[in-house]
Amino acid sequence: MNNDLKKLNLPTLTHEQKQQVQNVWKGIRVDYRWFAFFNLFNEEGREWTPLYMPSNLYYSLVDMHYTDYKKCRTIEDKNLNSLFFYDVKQPKTIARMTDGVLLDGDFRRMTQEEMRKRFSADASYIIKPSIESGGGKSIQVYKGDDKDEFESFIGEITTYRNCVVQDFASQHEQLASLHPSSLNTIRIMTFFHNGKVKAISTIIRMGAGGGKIDNASAGGIFVGVDNSGKLKNIAYNDNGDVFKQHPTTGEHYENHHVPGFDNLINLAENLHNRFLNFTKLISWDFAIDAEGDPILIEMNATHGGISFHQMCNGPLFGDLTQEIIAEVFNTRNKLLSKVL
Repeated sequence: MNNDLKKLNLPTLTHEQKQQVQNVWKGIRVDYRWFAFFNLFNEEGREWTPLYMPSNLYYSLVDMHYTDYKKCRTIEDKNLNSLFFYDVKQPKTIARMTDGVLLDGDFRRMTQEEMRKRFSADASYIIKPSIESGGGKSIQVYKGDDKDEFESFIGEITTYRNCVVQDFASQHEQLASLHPSSLNTIRIMTFFHNGKVKAISTIIRMGAGGGKIDNASAGGIFVGVDNSGKLKNIAYNDNGDVFKQHPTTGEHYENHHVPGFDNLINLAENLHNRFLNFTKLISWDFAIDAEGDPILIEMNATHGGISFHQMCNGPLFGDLTQEIIAEVFNTRNKLLSKVL
């Protein structure tokens, strides 16, 4: 992260801006470059604010305060999604590798020959590592259009130690029109605080340039979603480049909305209640099918990205920021005092 910040030509904060940051962070050592960076993204009229959450402090302290990492190592295995979310629409699982063992969608052992018969060269599929697949790494997609590529795709499955192989989910025309070749997903961050779960930020991630996946690290872009489900009018990529319309399709984001948005938010908030003993912060990825129903793609119980949320929607915790800082750092300081 430090190296990424060094590459950017960031403005230097004024004395007044630095004082505003210190008024929020109460003497906690912060890197002013984070505030310079996030405050660049104010094209939608956001005023300069010291309430942004520096990414380094979020991952090293805030996320760890609200999350039991040891417990979450289990629930983040995507092969368990069909058990944890048995009552939620998900892409159909055709095969899975679990610690090197080949299983079908119902967790029954099968041979490679049996697995081969379950796939069709005319359909579309995706292979995802079931453990530690952040940033779209090692994801492979077959879109049902190349027989030679199909044979290679099938042969790749058993090279994974842990993976899940699913039908490539269909999507609603509202989202497909943004970039048809990729599954464009809604990322929702939910937070349990003061006795209830609340969705605190929503964005949409889209592919670009004909790419098959939507991850920003794979060349995709992302755009904020307002509280009514309407897309905002500016998208960004990982480098902070601005896109006022989709660079591949030319679509204007503000002409689109998330079908069934209120139901989607309610679903994410209610599902979070199943994991309160594990984490108070969850990042959810959903698609929306042709009927307008949510399709759960995955749950991220640790290390859910925050930069794209703050670039698109402003400070992650908004008016709760100072309350979060006090809660996290007071707990940390008490622990340190016991150790020292």
